[in-house]
Amino acid sequence: MVPMTTIDAASVEKQAARQAIIKRLREVDATSVQMPGSVDVDSDEAQDALADLLAKGEVRQARAGLYYLDETKVTEAKAGNGFLALLIILVMVSVMASAIALAARSG
Repeated sequence: MVPMTTIDAASVEKQAARQAIIKRLREVDATSVQMPGSVDVDSDEAQDALADLLAKGEVRQARAGLYYLDETKVTEAKAGNGFLALLIILVMVSVMASAIALAARSG
């Protein structure tokens, strides 16, 4: 039996929430402690994403309910990273399929 790779829906939603928080803070130009902005964190994924951003230092809290973006720490997806990730996944699947085929022949 060949293992199937599945996409974790919660992870995708958390990543979308992360991007929404960053986008919101950029829209209101909340990039310093003097000009913080508010973000909507009404879902569990948004709360988790905000907690991760705060833990990484990408978003900082100015005061209760107001946050600002630390642009020096925000990591953006670079062009080509999606292709590289797909290539790595395909190589891994190929290696697993080869191992399974070898195990089936010898067993």
